Amino acid sequence: MLVKDQYWDNAVITESQISTVPQCNMEFSSEEEAYKFYKNYAAQLGFKVRKGKVQCTLYGTVPGTSDGKAPITKQIFLCSKEGERSKKISEKAPKSKRNEKRTGCKADIRLESKNSKWVIYI
Repeated sequence: MLVKDQYWDNAVITESQISTVPQCNMEFSSEEEAYKFYKNYAAQLGFKVRKGKVQCTLYGTVPGTSDGKAPITKQIFLCSKEGERSKKISEKAPKSKRNEKRTGCKADIRLESKNSKWVIYI
């Protein structure tokens, strides 16, 4: 696999050089730990990560929680180039021409909160 970015110049990474590959049912003690793991994995393969959609069990505010919000039960971490620019934005004449950064990349992991752990699921 050829990786090219500002840190690595034409570096070749093999699967044996990747520390740990994300797998279904892999557990993490927190959402932040899972995010750091996936960011590290992505950096080894030459892409960047962003947080995607979240899902909560309840909608609206929840009395008794510190911020009044429902707890997050599912989270998706995506390649930073996932998706495409919305048509509304791309149809407008830009003030200055900008390169499109979104390429539709499908790299992601999906996490679910189970018994105080965050677990990768399909």
